[in-house]
Amino acid sequence: MNTALTLRPTLYEELVPGGGHTSFVLKRGQLLRITDIEGGANVSLLLFNALEKSERLNLPDTLKCQHTAKLTAGHCLYSDMGKVLAAITADTCGWHDSFGGVLNADEVLEKYVRLIWLALRSWYAMYF
Repeated sequence: MNTALTLRPTLYEELVPGGGHTSFVLKRGQLLRITDIEGGANVSLLLFNALEKSERLNLPDTLKCQHTAKLTAGHCLYSDMGKVLAAITADTCGWHDSFGGVLNADEVLEKYVRLIWLALRSWYAMYF
């Protein structure tokens, strides 16, 4: 599901290099736009309630309460106290993998497909 982005005036812009990090307070009503300018990037996101530092993003609850494994426009990001910390208002990617973590296509093939193939080959060799 691709939703058209409504462009708003940019208040702040920062280029974060691969492996880098940034931190800031995002206030209610403000928009965070994450753009992959080269393609193939992954982003890790950690959210805290600015007024209650012990309240943080809880991805399992976020997925369970919305009965989904794929986050996209229209979904909310919930805290460990059951409150909405943020909402995905637009999405040009289509959906975001909440399970795979920071992986690229080659790493997925190596981690899952190759290991499964090796296990099946070993199993076959043991019994046939």
